[in-house]
Amino acid sequence: MRAVLWVFCLVVAWAPAVPLAQEGGGVSPGVARALAIVSEAMDAGREAEALERLEVLSGRRLRPLERALVAQTQGYLLARAERYPEAIAAFRTALETGALQGRALQDLRLNLGQLLLAEGEDEAGLAVLQAWREAGGELTPSLVDWLAYAYYRSGRAGEAAALLDRALGRFPPRRTWYELRAALYLEADELEEAVALLRQALARFPGSAFFWRQLAAAQLRLEREGEALASLMVAWQQGLLPADDVVLMARLFARVGAPYHGARLLREVLVEGRLPADGERWGLVGELFAQAREREAALVAFGRAARLSRDGRWDLRRGELLVGLARWQDAESALEAALEKGLERPGRARYLLGVALAEQGRHEAARARFQVLRDDAHLGPLARQWLQRLEAG
Repeated sequence: MRAVLWVFCLVVAWAPAVPLAQEGGGVSPGVARALAIVSEAMDAGREAEALERLEVLSGRRLRPLERALVAQTQGYLLARAERYPEAIAAFRTALETGALQGRALQDLRLNLGQLLLAEGEDEAGLAVLQAWREAGGELTPSLVDWLAYAYYRSGRAGEAAALLDRALGRFPPRRTWYELRAALYLEADELEEAVALLRQALARFPGSAFFWRQLAAAQLRLEREGEALASLMVAWQQGLLPADDVVLMARLFARVGAPYHGARLLREVLVEGRLPADGERWGLVGELFAQAREREAALVAFGRAARLSRDGRWDLRRGELLVGLARWQDAESALEAALEKGLERPGRARYLLGVALAEQGRHEAARARFQVLRDDAHLGPLARQWLQRLEAG
């Protein structure tokens, strides 16, 4: 923000020195001549020379108005040189004299206030700018930027919101105003207001990924998954969103009852390499296809997930589907792989492996798997039933 500060806020505050001297306004003829020489040096671009002359002047015994004009001019030059802490000190010196009035005082307050904000001294800057506004200072769009963010950083959200509401109704709206106002609505849990504002923002800035994502976030908090998904898909189709957002969209498709579309979208992004492939992402593709009863597609996805994972979770999921399809030999291979890689809770894999073995007529191997599970709190009853069937067998 510093790069644009001086475009709109700094004013040449030393210009009234000569007229004041001529009118007997508290500036001696000698100081007025010195300030005129400084002015000539500045006009000629010799700012280092101007600063040196002002330094000499500041060491002399000066009247309050003279000291104020010297310090104010120093502040202006130091700010131009991006020596902001020194500029602040100079402007403060000018303000503390109490000698400036009217336009000169207002220029000083405006410059000092914005410099303080630029340097992170928010409370001090806001206080100076409040005095400037109370004395008739007129807001500008650029000043709204500074004030709104300073209020926000200082924890004065209500004042930031009021200022932004006023600015949005008075000036051509800026994107940054919508961004901060939407954030304030969301922080205050004023979700309907946030949605309405973000729709206004998108009418002006339809290419903003930030606004689309914020709109979707507000809609999700309102439990409007379908609207959130629609917002994200509009942005995705415009090429505004990163590929990472596809994972969220895929999950939202499942939540609105369309898991097949989520699986296809995520699979496409993974196959094209637009999103790094890993076990979790391919596993999600498999889960979504499984929910959509697209079992063959789910098996392929679970197979890819299994190859990319160190543990056996996705081999187990593949094995579960294969058991459901009565593909016993394939199920056996998947379940053996799951147990070999390791599972946090291996009981289900052992049980299903026993089923796959029993269905292939390998009763002794199946019995060994079920025997281990006889006393399991959850699978024990099922294991004992299988043992009875095998014994009767």
